[in-house]
Amino acid sequence: MTYIWPPPALRSRAIPPRGECPLRRGQGLPVGLRGMPVILSQRGGVVRRGLLWWRPWRDSSTCSGGVLVNNAARDDRHKFADVTPEYWDERMAINLRHHFFAIQAVVPRMAAAGGGSIINMSSIAWKIPSTGLPAYVTAKAAIVGLTRTIAHELGAFNIRVNCVLPGAIATERQRRLWYTPEYLEEILSAQALKRTLVPEDVARLVLFLAADDSEAITNQSYVIDGGWV
Repeated sequence: MTYIWPPPALRSRAIPPRGECPLRRGQGLPVGLRGMPVILSQRGGVVRRGLLWWRPWRDSSTCSGGVLVNNAARDDRHKFADVTPEYWDERMAINLRHHFFAIQAVVPRMAAAGGGSIINMSSIAWKIPSTGLPAYVTAKAAIVGLTRTIAHELGAFNIRVNCVLPGAIATERQRRLWYTPEYLEEILSAQALKRTLVPEDVARLVLFLAADDSEAITNQSYVIDGGWV
């Protein structure tokens, strides 16, 4: 298994000229935020990829610094009895390891810019708790612990670290793999809000945590699940 971090695009990328922050107060869309591909792991010829969302420049009058969204994950179902040490390590690599090392990679430039915002994506899976994917659930619980300790590690640099715990979000992958009529009925019966949650619901929360509107918020975990847990 091979880990490549940071990707060449990040290592060689010059800091863009200073300009107006796309995440200043009251602005809804992250214009200028870019997703850079990251190789999380390679095993058996299969490459797992994710996106590093990073805005590495600062204008002190309009923006509190860079933004990192740790969003790469994979929720493959697996049985407890079938998990091998190799499979466990691969699940941790895809769902947990990159959170730490992505943060480590961007912190020097965030600190030099005067601060920033890091958003880690967890899940309500460990709070329910969900069954049938124990390695994934373990990783998602660990992300909350990582968020809490890193928030205190980096607070002195004006870097905020928060966590988002989505519920059953109807992404393209979820619809394709898991959304049966029976599962949808289970979701709606568990939620207080009787509607399907969509990626835009989560994106609005992430934008708030990325923007200066949340400049006094760190070390927090936000559930967005329609009232499931």
